[in-house]
Amino acid sequence: MYKLVENTKLYKKYIIQEKLSDIFICFYIIFIARWYLLRYRNQLIRLSKIENPKMEYYFMPGGVIWEDEYEDRLLHKLSYILGFAIVYRTKLLKYPNYESRTKHLNDKYKRTFYLAKKYFPDWIGFQKSRCNYTPELSNRLYRIEKVVSWRLKKFEQELDEYDRIHDSN
Repeated sequence: MYKLVENTKLYKKYIIQEKLSDIFICFYIIFIARWYLLRYRNQLIRLSKIENPKMEYYFMPGGVIWEDEYEDRLLHKLSYILGFAIVYRTKLLKYPNYESRTKHLNDKYKRTFYLAKKYFPDWIGFQKSRCNYTPELSNRLYRIEKVVSWRLKKFEQELDEYDRIHDSN
């Protein structure tokens, strides 16, 4: 992997790519995400059919989701858009007073969270118990992330071992 050193061509290229990515994501949130959210407005699950749903790590966006939220087929169609909201919600659950630490609404995660909350106010994923910090929930999140990190490292090691074996042939 390349080491990014300031004032090098690679570093400047990386910064430009990051800014272009941010511009694209802002465009995406403002136009495309709103269209999807309007199209499926208030169609996500409102009540859980599972008595005690398990919290699971949702790998693609990097946040947690409860199993009753994942049952919704519509969530798969909105996974990219709601992924930003799920990441922000995870931060709300993990850190005390996170809301007050992110004052500006320019954060793509925060913006998408509130946009999704506007179009899906009754979604079970936006219940207070799933959006507010508690020490118990925060500790549980740390444990979940630790296990996920361990599994990823193990998977990377297995891939490296596989590559080493097959490259030598």
